[in-house]
Amino acid sequence: MKKSKIQSTISIILLLFLVLVLTACQNKDSESVEVFVYTNLPQDSIIKGENPFIDNIPEGTKVSVKLFPGMLERVMIDIVAHSGDILIVEKEMLSAILDPVGLHPLDDMVEDIDSALKAEDDNKVVRVYAVPVSTSLLDKIPDSAELVAVLPIYSKKSEEALSLLKSLVGKDGVVQ
Repeated sequence: MKKSKIQSTISIILLLFLVLVLTACQNKDSESVEVFVYTNLPQDSIIKGENPFIDNIPEGTKVSVKLFPGMLERVMIDIVAHSGDILIVEKEMLSAILDPVGLHPLDDMVEDIDSALKAEDDNKVVRVYAVPVSTSLLDKIPDSAELVAVLPIYSKKSEEALSLLKSLVGKDGVVQ
């Protein structure tokens, strides 16, 4: 009797552990393109739920915009976890993530662009991997740093993300 009670308790614990592992490891594919923004927004705008990045998204586009503090550590964690379809980061952080192996080239979006947004690929060709974000968008964010947008290669929605980014890039090659 005592032995069967111990066995049933162990079985229940193992079952709960298995359920926990399976639910934690499930792939959460959403229908929307995930845009992760890493910048220091004022705390009061976050509390009010203000998000200046949502206003410029074309109507009918399924987009999830998530705001994070402008910390390189957070960006790196999300990159390692393969999170986010479009990453908007402060330009100072770009040198840490500007890797031709891990980013989609964006040459067809822009022509004349800052060399800091370019990198040399495996074939020694210099390509554009980041596009600047409009200053008019940043006017809504006090004391904001210069922001750039990149498309990680791991994105499962890279075509939709590229299409969204192209729709947001103006004639001057800047995300509006």
